[in-house]
Amino acid sequence: ELNYKTLRRLIVHLRNISGQNDHNKMPASNLAALWGPTILNVDGMPSLNFNEVAVEVGIISCLMEHFYSLFEINEEEIQQEKDRLQILREDLEGISRKFTGNADIKVMAIS
Repeated sequence: ELNYKTLRRLIVHLRNISGQNDHNKMPASNLAALWGPTILNVDGMPSLNFNEVAVEVGIISCLMEHFYSLFEINEEEIQQEKDRLQILREDLEGISRKFTGNADIKVMAIS
């Protein structure tokens, strides 16, 4: 039950992140490539075999694509997640306006 709820919540979140692709440049395919090997590793050992990684990416892609039918997601839950993401986006935009220039991190070395 706990694993199901955790996976369900993560997939809802990833779907909403991919829905923000115009802002974050992270479509579902990129998220699946990142999270597939992370979520589906065995005994904490990452897959080194390309075929295994491709299967892991495919599984996460499938979960993201079919999540409504797999996880019984309701519209209220989706809207809550969208609201959370909007608040985060507004916070990040506020922070970025405080910095001038090209937003590079500047480090001063003191010797």
